[in-house]
Amino acid sequence: MMRWNQPVQACRPIHGMVSEPDSGHQHHGLCMEPQRPGVSLLEVLTALAIFFLALVGISQMVDQASRTGQTVAYMTKASIYAESRLAELSAGVLPLETTGLEPIAEAEPGWFIIVVCQPESWTQVATSSGGLFGLTVVEVTVIRQTPSGNVEMEFSLSRVIMDPRLRIPDPNASTTNANGM
Repeated sequence: MMRWNQPVQACRPIHGMVSEPDSGHQHHGLCMEPQRPGVSLLEVLTALAIFFLALVGISQMVDQASRTGQTVAYMTKASIYAESRLAELSAGVLPLETTGLEPIAEAEPGWFIIVVCQPESWTQVATSSGGLFGLTVVEVTVIRQTPSGNVEMEFSLSRVIMDPRLRIPDPNASTTNANGM
């Protein structure tokens, strides 16, 4: 019988059993040589299935990331267009009035803008040319449409704007300083 601290010599498997060369006795587990080299077909198919499932998951994540990146790029452009239009309205470059759906001149095709102005009645100011509303709630909506006409993205921005005509001095009014001159 072989002891555990002795080295194993020339073991050969016999149906899962290992025999000692000198004793002729059989016992389990000291020396097991593989019956054949390589991997089984079942192991290869299992590995391929796992690989393809991982590949499908990764491709879906890449596709989702691409769509999210495109949406973020559109939202950034839309916010720039809305801020630009609000700056033009606030500076008096464009009249402070409601517009319908109109294409954005400096953008590629498919970009549209809508301006909705709602004057605050409690801020009405009397001027030489009539009454003006001092404050107006302005909502600018930028829309991105697909070539088929479907709305792909919509971005709205609102702000309270003082009527720019109130900032321009009235040419008919006399100018006096603090000393009355």
